Amino acid sequence: MTTPFKDPAKEMSSTAATELHIDIHSSDIMHFARLGFAASIKFLAEQHGFNESIIQNVYKQLKDYGEARDRNKDEHVKERHESTEAEDADIKDEED
Repeated sequence: MTTPFKDPAKEMSSTAATELHIDIHSSDIMHFARLGFAASIKFLAEQHGFNESIIQNVYKQLKDYGEARDRNKDEHVKERHESTEAEDADIKDEED
């Protein structure tokens, strides 16, 4: 998935809300907050190969989005490593 930012979480955290200078009606703030959150969850899910509900559950248990992003990245790497080890074991068994 391509995004206009290198890392959406870092890009968003580097700009304070008061620096955005965007006129959003106060009645729309929650709508756009939900959209942004949903897009961020979807991005993490696609990037790390997890279901969006799993990403949301991990997020709820941690202190912030950055920690959830890091945790999901760690889990993705761990799963990939375990999968590679399993494949290597299968190949070794076939060779024997």
